[in-house]
Amino acid sequence: MLSFQGYSVLFYIDRNEIITDQRILDKVPVYKDISKVPQNILKEIDMLMVALGNKTAANEVKAILSKFTNVTVKTIHEQPYESIYLNMSQKKLSYLEECGFYRSRVEHASVDKDGSPLPWIAYPCIEFLSTRITKDLNVFEYGSGSSTLWWSEKVNKVFSVEHDKEWFEKTRKQLINPNVDLVYKKLAYNGQYSKEVLKHRDLDIVVIDGRDRVNCAINSAHSLSKRGVIIWDNTDRISYEEGYKFLQDKGYKRIDFIGMMPMFDFKSQTSIFYKDKNWLNL
Repeated sequence: MLSFQGYSVLFYIDRNEIITDQRILDKVPVYKDISKVPQNILKEIDMLMVALGNKTAANEVKAILSKFTNVTVKTIHEQPYESIYLNMSQKKLSYLEECGFYRSRVEHASVDKDGSPLPWIAYPCIEFLSTRITKDLNVFEYGSGSSTLWWSEKVNKVFSVEHDKEWFEKTRKQLINPNVDLVYKKLAYNGQYSKEVLKHRDLDIVVIDGRDRVNCAINSAHSLSKRGVIIWDNTDRISYEEGYKFLQDKGYKRIDFIGMMPMFDFKSQTSIFYKDKNWLNL
């Protein structure tokens, strides 16, 4: 179980020196008792887990093991695998810790491991963009928040439109950099909100992560520069199919980024729509 969750199982102990279940696939050595385990391997482990179904027997084995090593010995009865995973995850610099997922869960905010804002999109897309963004880019985004703060640190100019007045005020108070132009527009189908982008030309990036997304996509195509791209979140939703087809008919290609995103542990999808000679060099 632990090995499937990203932790290294260095050895098993079994009195018959045989592991009959699927763990044998790990090709981990099996020792008859703790005294047979080489000292150099014992020094590498953080914990010994006694996984016996009988609680009394498990405690007896724990007592025996404790005499042979100073390593913490736990039984599955006092600390289930799930609890061990959560505790060990605080010590292990796993991918989820490195990208800030654990912290985002605790703070219920789209942040990285240091507490800095992140766009609320799939992590693979964030990583991809982070390696290619340059300071000369101009961005327009539908939907504001952590992404607005993130973009403002990395590009020349950010134009953002928000339909939620309360969220608009909250985001506005968080803005530090003067390169952000955040506006509020009431939401109406193919109304001022989706058409706000038409006030701009030669945009390098349009981020679609708000409402009325199909109309946002249709209007955005008129405001992009020749090297511009559209970053569209939640493209696993078939309700936006009309917008995807519109961009495809306009000659846009598409690349999907699939994975987890800040705060939530389910799969999400963010896509980039682009043409040849785009600034991403796709």
